Amino acid sequence: MLYVVITACVASGSGICEDHYIPLYADISPMACMLGAQAEIARWKEVHADLDVSRWQCKTDKMIEAAAAQQDFEAKPVRARLK
Repeated sequence: MLYVVITACVASGSGICEDHYIPLYADISPMACMLGAQAEIARWKEVHADLDVSRWQCKTDKMIEAAAAQQDFEAKPVRARLK
């Protein structure tokens, strides 16, 4: 499955940003996602008028899972114990 991943920030300029995932249920190619994403973003923006879209990209669920696993790895450093 493909997702349009929108990074949106609070319009007040506070610097608070979050990623939002819009699933695309149709079995489409990454290129079709790139071409059709703008319409999805426009619909999303109508509902979330208080947020400014700073960037967007198309990602597969495998790409999202891999990024989450990498963040988990980076967020949990392991200290070596010396005897």
